[in-house]
Amino acid sequence: MRKKLPNPRNLRWLVAMTLVLCTMLGMQVQAQTALCNGDSLTLNLSGQTGAIQWQSSTDGGITWSSIPGANSASLVDYPTVQTWYRAVVTNGTCNPFYSDTTHIVRSNLVIDAGLDGQTCTGSPTPIGGSPTASGGLGAYIYLWSNSATLSSPSVANPLATISSTTSYVLTVTDSIGCSAMDTLTLSPGGVASSGADTFTVAGAVQLFTVPACVDSITIECWGAQGGAVTAYSPFPQGGLGARMRGKFPVTPGQVLNVVVGARGASDPSSSGGGGGSGVGVGNTPWIVAGGGAGHDFQDPSYAGANAVVTNNGVNGNGSGPGLGGIAGADGGDHSYTPTDISRGGRGWLAGNTGSTGLAGTSLSTTFTPGTFGLGGGGGGVGYGYCNCGGGGGGYSGGGSAAINYSGGGGGSYNTGVQQSNTPGTWTGAGRVIISW
Repeated sequence: MRKKLPNPRNLRWLVAMTLVLCTMLGMQVQAQTALCNGDSLTLNLSGQTGAIQWQSSTDGGITWSSIPGANSASLVDYPTVQTWYRAVVTNGTCNPFYSDTTHIVRSNLVIDAGLDGQTCTGSPTPIGGSPTASGGLGAYIYLWSNSATLSSPSVANPLATISSTTSYVLTVTDSIGCSAMDTLTLSPGGVASSGADTFTVAGAVQLFTVPACVDSITIECWGAQGGAVTAYSPFPQGGLGARMRGKFPVTPGQVLNVVVGARGASDPSSSGGGGGSGVGVGNTPWIVAGGGAGHDFQDPSYAGANAVVTNNGVNGNGSGPGLGGIAGADGGDHSYTPTDISRGGRGWLAGNTGSTGLAGTSLSTTFTPGTFGLGGGGGGVGYGYCNCGGGGGGYSGGGSAAINYSGGGGGSYNTGVQQSNTPGTWTGAGRVIISW
């Protein structure tokens, strides 16, 4: 008996039907896109037919890993970082189908209202952490309770002024609506002490931390003197450093940078300028006392120029000397063909890595290294090449000398109140005193 062959028209219908089944697997994932600390994630898959495997990625979908045991239409997970999710469905001989990719961002908001303790009697006290909020997403919204005792209830570190023990509740919310709370209790009674720190070590940035309950300090700085001419004593020494004094508002725990200028290096016939001394926050100066210039033994006046209390450094002496720096600049060179030699001192703002008081090529060149942008003076170039006194360092540098003349003094700077400033008054190395 002959078998009946299938109708070719029916066969084409079966093939077409198979193709339709493989292309009908459109899948969607409905899910959150942002999670807060402690939240779990639930993803639901719809429109699928076949075996399910959930996958995750933490590198933006470049690489994917299967999640063990995640084989149902609903996935519950606890991501700790931003994560991408998708589902893979296989059905018979059809190629694997992938769902839409869901990107989950995670806020790990942590807040710190500060440590419980005493405030400063009669003085506002900053509260909050350092930082007060971290780990969240986007900008933070701060809300402190007991706003009447605060300078502002909506900033990270407000100032608290209290007369009795006070508790604060801090609530912080990030840009996706995640929030966290912390508490702080303050009691009055802290009293500011008095004291003073003296800094005399040159060549390195030193730190000063404002003591508890101190809201203002007085800073007094002396710039360093220019160097001596060692082979021709008793000729006068290098120019004198400036003295700058001012009072500044501060907050307890604030850290200041302190720099002490070194005295200008000595030379048998010509010497380098002295370094400036100063105090500031970061690379921003508050007060700077300029250093005195170096001098040359053939200078008719036999002395380097003194530092000044103005912002700009002083020009070097002689015919065609280097020009003084302009508010934070290097002092100028004096050109002695074919080499520029004995550059003036570098100012605070001329480079916060300091200055080497660049000088000429003579083997007898001397200079005073600067630090933190408070430059030492330019070097003098010794007898037999060019006798040129270097300029002093400071807020801006003094200019170098012409041949056989002395350099110019460094410029100074002061943003404090109750100022007391004196040009050309200090001998020897620089000094800084901070008192409260």
